[in-house]
Amino acid sequence: MNMIENYQYIYDTSPLWMHPPQRLLKDASTICAAAGTVFVPDREAGFRCFYNGDIIGDSNRDFTEADCTGVNGGVWKMYDCQSAKEDYQQVVRTNDAHDKVTWMLMSNCCIPDYDKIFRPLRNGHIRNFIIIKGAMAIISIIASAIFIWMVLRSHDGLSTSQHRILLGLCISDIIFSSNYLFFGSMALKEIGYISWNARGNMVTCQIIGFLGTFGSFLGPWYNASLCILFLAIVKYEHTDQFIRA
Repeated sequence: MNMIENYQYIYDTSPLWMHPPQRLLKDASTICAAAGTVFVPDREAGFRCFYNGDIIGDSNRDFTEADCTGVNGGVWKMYDCQSAKEDYQQVVRTNDAHDKVTWMLMSNCCIPDYDKIFRPLRNGHIRNFIIIKGAMAIISIIASAIFIWMVLRSHDGLSTSQHRILLGLCISDIIFSSNYLFFGSMALKEIGYISWNARGNMVTCQIIGFLGTFGSFLGPWYNASLCILFLAIVKYEHTDQFIRA
């Protein structure tokens, strides 16, 4: 039994962009391009029911797993879009059920071309935002490093509570700013369609995620500690020796 001959589609319930082209297209990826989408070969295309080596049903024609294993005693197997593409190319040669297979490919194997959709935004506002954040991160790290140098070179050094809190605040700022230091290059390259300059992998993504989260956690606590210190000194007139005790 030929699986291709049994594809059934309900035309009036499908999105307009899924309407098959009128002319015969010679490749599955051409179908996707004609609809403004891209072909994904390893995407799940559907499930087939096998019985004694023959295909007796397909999920794309409302054939269910229960129909396959329960009623017919068959084997329910998934197939990817590459297999569907090979079926399509066979259909092109025989000119058999062309529109039906075209519909199946466009429904399951064609996804929006996100790179084309997001390119103006990625190369516009997002790029400018990443560049500005990277430049600000460099300035912030330099300023914090200079402040640390001034604290360490001061007469009191790290002997006072204020200087120790300021040191922690500067360190937290350096950690947080390092998240933006690489101008977006450590982001996952898989999201390069929306994130400008994304060239990283999962490891680099986890590193910048940790730096950003840890730095954003430390900063507010050191800021709060500095506010409490000044409150104790200015309002309640406690000395630094009392606070350290």
